[in-house]
Amino acid sequence: MPLYGSPYSRLSHKQREQTPEPLARYLVTRSGATVALWVRRDTVYRSLGMDCWDKLRDARLYSGNERVIAHPPCGPWGKLAWNCKYQFKEDGITAMRIVHRVGGVVEQPVGSSLFREYGCECGLVEQVDQADFGHPIKKPTLLFWHP
Repeated sequence: MPLYGSPYSRLSHKQREQTPEPLARYLVTRSGATVALWVRRDTVYRSLGMDCWDKLRDARLYSGNERVIAHPPCGPWGKLAWNCKYQFKEDGITAMRIVHRVGGVVEQPVGSSLFREYGCECGLVEQVDQADFGHPIKKPTLLFWHP
């Protein structure tokens, strides 16, 4: 997370986490996914007819065979991972395992070490800026696509 006083720090927690609808539509269309994992309860994916797994419906337990869009917590993989106390690396690893098994996409911020550490030799990493999809500020994002 950027330093205090940055535009990012002025956003609410919801604003920081919310996926813009145009980005969600892009991910759904390109991935062919019908399941969204590690999403907010008020996620835009619900309005797109996705099967959503939020905190109450533990995404780590997903065992289906449908393609997924996974938004695992980024804290343990980011630049300030040393300060992350309430999110766990295992969620990111589980997201990568699921996407390797069923296909889809995993989303992380630029600077995340998840794809480097877990391995992405059998997929494609794309960088997008969520501001291009309607996010209130620049939010460089990495997308790991697995066929």
